[in-house]
Amino acid sequence: MGEYAASTAVIDRNKSLRDNLQELQDELIKVKERYNESLIYVQELHKQLKALHTALGGFVNINLIATTEVDVSSLAVNSLEDELQHAEQEYARRKAIVDDTATGICNILVTLGIDSLNNEADKLVMQYHQETNPDKKIELCNNLVSEESIYYLTERIAQLKETQHQVEDRKEELTQKLKHLWDRLRIDPEECEVFLMANRGLTQEEIQNYEMELKRLLKIRQERIGDFIERAREELVSLWDQLYYTEDQKRQFHPAYSDETTDEILEAHESEISRLRLEVEDSKYILDRIEKYMKLKQEIEEFEASTRDPNRLFGKGQRDPGRLLREEKFRKRVERELPKISKELEGSLLEYEALKNRPFMVYGKPYLETIYDNKEAQQKTIAPRTPKRETMPRKPFTSPRATTNKYAMFNTPQFNRTRSFQAVTETPKMDTSISILHRVRERNIRKRPQKPIRRGHFGSDDDDEEEEEEEKAFTSFKSQTMHMNKQLPLKRKHVEPEFDSDDNLAVNLDIFDDGPDLSDMSDIDS
Repeated sequence: MGEYAASTAVIDRNKSLRDNLQELQDELIKVKERYNESLIYVQELHKQLKALHTALGGFVNINLIATTEVDVSSLAVNSLEDELQHAEQEYARRKAIVDDTATGICNILVTLGIDSLNNEADKLVMQYHQETNPDKKIELCNNLVSEESIYYLTERIAQLKETQHQVEDRKEELTQKLKHLWDRLRIDPEECEVFLMANRGLTQEEIQNYEMELKRLLKIRQERIGDFIERAREELVSLWDQLYYTEDQKRQFHPAYSDETTDEILEAHESEISRLRLEVEDSKYILDRIEKYMKLKQEIEEFEASTRDPNRLFGKGQRDPGRLLREEKFRKRVERELPKISKELEGSLLEYEALKNRPFMVYGKPYLETIYDNKEAQQKTIAPRTPKRETMPRKPFTSPRATTNKYAMFNTPQFNRTRSFQAVTETPKMDTSISILHRVRERNIRKRPQKPIRRGHFGSDDDDEEEEEEEKAFTSFKSQTMHMNKQLPLKRKHVEPEFDSDDNLAVNLDIFDDGPDLSDMSDIDS
């Protein structure tokens, strides 16, 4: 059991021999019980490994299973447990593969209508997929998890998927042929839809129904092959018109001008129609832009022809008050849309030429050259303009504002003033003489009447001192003003406002007389 045991018994000398014997017998009973438990556990491990070996084959190491003497030591038990765990993980992995492949195989067999009774392996897979009893399903699974069975299942499902793809492709091919013939023969669409709904699967019977319907339609087409060729030619002419083919380009397709009504002629028409459809689909963006460009150019020609008539506005019985407005709106629309369409069309044509290594032809001429020619002609010719109503000149709404920008001299719209107004003014020369206020002040001082003598002020020199101080202040102010005027420049090359704003006005209040003291006036009145 993997535990250490001495070769000789240990006898307690303090006890009697009978007691020692009894203890040894009790210990032997315990050891046997433990051995039997380990033996049963190891035998169970052997049984599970044998079952997994039967299912998995050589994947399980059966050398650990003893045939004669069973080793119940802990080392042997650990080895058996590890091997059992490894085998169970592999069994679970293979079982998942079996479940997945069995489901896929059964679904494809049902879809294709293949009978599984003809193949024993398919029959076993179908039985395992449909079994609901867990015990029976495990028994069936044990027959499918071997390496040979797993390989067969993977190959079988790959084969069935390939068969399904082939059947789907065949059905799609038959469906396209049937739709083409239904359209040519003008069969009722409801009848065609009923047939498709009745044969939606991929069984062999449904594929046979498609083939039988195709044979029936081909027989009808053979009887009416002349009508088929005529309709094909009508569609061919429509595609030629969409691609702006010339007569020479059309005549290059000889079967269109043949009098024969054979299957080869019809097949040639259908092949040419398929090719032209692809070309129309690839050039759809260019064709749409060309159509818009041609339509706009035609409108421009009609408009120019109408505007050449001078009597369109004032002719008798032709008075139309809104005609001028509509003409101006049309011009604005042309100026907005024509450059845009030309640019888009030019870019797409250049891209087409780079991809196809050939220019896009319209009626036998590269359309890129047509666009360039129209641009040059448009630059040389000037379209007639609608006469505008003359406006009478009038004076500006407001006077010029003070500003340093010559283009913003006026804050309100001015009709007859150019923006190239050159504003160069001369600063008026400063009058170095004494202003009128100073002269008035000087005269008032000279003509000031003598103040009456107040009580208690007889013989006072205060008045004389006040007059002397005022004269000194006036003389000092005059000299400062003359000194500042000498430093100012005579001319300035930038715009100076003609009138100062209210914020720049300032008055030196020192030049005004304070007037007599109120106390003096009260003395005079008294």
